[in-house]
Amino acid sequence: MAISRGDCEAALVGGVNLILEPGMTIAMTEQGVLSKDGSCKTFSADANGYARGEAITAIYVKPLADAICDGNPVRAVIRGTSHNVDGRTPGMSQPSTDAQEKLIRRAYEVAGITDYNATAVVECHGTGTAVGDPIEAKAVARIFGEEGVHISSIKPNLGHAEGASGLVSVIKMVLALENRTIPPNIRFTSPNPSIPFESAKLTVPVEAMPWPTGKLQRVSVNSFGIGGANAHVILDSASRFQAQPVDSYSARGPQILLHSANTIASLDRLAKSHAQFAQENPVKVGDMAYTLAFRREALPHRSFTIVKDGGVTAASTPVKSDPSSTPDVVMIFTGQGAQWPLMGRELLRGNTVFRASIQALDGYLKAVQGEDAPDYSIEEELLKAGKKSRVGMATLSQPFVSPQGVCQLECSTIVTAT
Repeated sequence: MAISRGDCEAALVGGVNLILEPGMTIAMTEQGVLSKDGSCKTFSADANGYARGEAITAIYVKPLADAICDGNPVRAVIRGTSHNVDGRTPGMSQPSTDAQEKLIRRAYEVAGITDYNATAVVECHGTGTAVGDPIEAKAVARIFGEEGVHISSIKPNLGHAEGASGLVSVIKMVLALENRTIPPNIRFTSPNPSIPFESAKLTVPVEAMPWPTGKLQRVSVNSFGIGGANAHVILDSASRFQAQPVDSYSARGPQILLHSANTIASLDRLAKSHAQFAQENPVKVGDMAYTLAFRREALPHRSFTIVKDGGVTAASTPVKSDPSSTPDVVMIFTGQGAQWPLMGRELLRGNTVFRASIQALDGYLKAVQGEDAPDYSIEEELLKAGKKSRVGMATLSQPFVSPQGVCQLECSTIVTAT
């Protein structure tokens, strides 16, 4: 909601739960909150409390249009969110069916979704308590009970991660959407008689199952806190927004990988890590080079390696930058006279930005009509070898100087960054 309101452009949302000392576990045991046999049995008649779990989780959230524009991998689409509080209930830790129902309906209202029955799965908070599970399930039944829905919970698998449990559930359902598979709910032996399974057509999957026909690739994730705070999120599959396949053609030529770190030791480790990634993912080296050049902070200790076909062909000596020094000129674009046959061929073959720029300029030339219409194509002339090449002719070399320089300038930032 903060992003949709414009409060922030993006957010890193994290949740952590680490059990570092026994005090809280002892207190929960004394209060009868934890399962005596140390396992969550969500939705099951023999549910007797929850088992504590640990997790370190984080997700990066930004507007869909920005993610697509920036070429980010989109794992799922958040359609809507909502949050509220239970208010007065018979006990501080006891949830409210009415509040849960309002919570879910509000999330769908925010998303502009009116067809509840298109949702395939509701990932419940589902701690595995005799009181809490039926209260939550009844709220789900009121909303999705007309045609039924699958209900599940991650807690029998990983335990209750408490402060991180909501994000654990979100991550689980993102993976479910990506794999078009509903994960099984373990430790579900016999249905809790207080949950309206039959009347509301609620189904607990006990085996991994393919995505149900007649349902959208949409899930709901429900979560609430012990003090009455509730949150709900609706997720849609991001299959329509997957990144295009990597252009392996653009990765054939040498690529320069920039490394920077705060210490020599970390710089060395980083360079080795990058080299290993390049070896294991040769078609992604072009994207990796771009990310290292434009999406990483430039730290004091720096070096670079040149990679081709997944292997390192050259490596620089590490240097430490001097913030007070004035950068030297490392490149200039000459005028007419420095051209040669096949100049630019490697860039045309191996750099998509350069190739696209040349082709765009050729498009402008083709639009010229009348006596000034050129009888050549920049791309074709740059690929001609030996005596067939006309780049030495003044009628071509002079017009070529500016396009060649402009296109190289578009590609040269990665070079000047070193």
